[in-house]
Amino acid sequence: MAAEYGERRGVAAWVTAGVVGTAIGPFAGGLLTQAFSWQAIFVVQVPFAVLAVPAALAVPAPPDLTPDRHRPAIRPNLTLALLSAALTAALFLLVLLLVEGWRRSPGTAALTVSVVPLAALAARPLARLLRPPAEVEVAVGCFLIAGGLVGLAVPPSADLVWTIAPQALVGLGLGLTVDRLTSQAMEMRLPRIRHAGWTISARHLGVVVGLAILTPVFTADLQEAQVPAQEAIASLMLDAQLLPDDKIAVAQALGDELVQQQGQVPDLSHAFATADLAPEERPAAARLEHDLDAQLERAATRAFRDSFLIGAGLALLALLTVVAPRRRVR
Repeated sequence: MAAEYGERRGVAAWVTAGVVGTAIGPFAGGLLTQAFSWQAIFVVQVPFAVLAVPAALAVPAPPDLTPDRHRPAIRPNLTLALLSAALTAALFLLVLLLVEGWRRSPGTAALTVSVVPLAALAARPLARLLRPPAEVEVAVGCFLIAGGLVGLAVPPSADLVWTIAPQALVGLGLGLTVDRLTSQAMEMRLPRIRHAGWTISARHLGVVVGLAILTPVFTADLQEAQVPAQEAIASLMLDAQLLPDDKIAVAQALGDELVQQQGQVPDLSHAFATADLAPEERPAAARLEHDLDAQLERAATRAFRDSFLIGAGLALLALLTVVAPRRRVR
């Protein structure tokens, strides 16, 4: 791209494509899951990967006659890695929270997380309008990502509207940081293509580290949330305005669902749908189902809280790499 469009435009287009691809991935994955199944996410990638091979071969590669003159830029690549680790919480765990925790459809989750790519696209025009110094732009982006993840960690309820503003902060932060950090990592360093590769490696390493940190935390928190959730379910069952026999039947059906769906946020709708209740008992059962769903949503939100907060901490670590004083070279 640099050979075709010039180095400045080529690098900018390459970085923009990476930002958009990173942000839009969960959106596309949710739509594919809604339309087909989660396996379609992997199937659809095959033809794109196959078509990329002849497309890449058709582009003549200019000879790389530039010797490796410079070491990789440690600070911007480290910041990229930390931000990529933090963004795994926003780009992966958020979709999981919406689909598995709050029981939204994959299509609804896809539309919800579209806020992130839209905000990321709006970040560059905003930066060009305000023209902040490069370090200030990156520092603000890191802070926005951290703030957005904190907002996702403590939503007042399981209403989707509470995720919009935090996602917008994450998207703006993503758009402000990745482009600028990539440019800094390649600035005044030859050969450019090799240092561009270092930025990709840093981002991929960050994603791997982020998943390695957040996945066991989230899994452990989800398991720990099961006991309090079961106790709350038992309390709601005791207070339910149902006849004793109906209450026992519903409780047994709920117990079976909890056992079958152990290790995940349970869907209790089947227990109520199959319950043999008298018509006059249905309103009380509907209220009970609503209260149980609300309790499970609160438990799921708490199970994801620590992972989002750890992601925010990683973003703040990235901020420290930006604001830390540079070593003076004499």
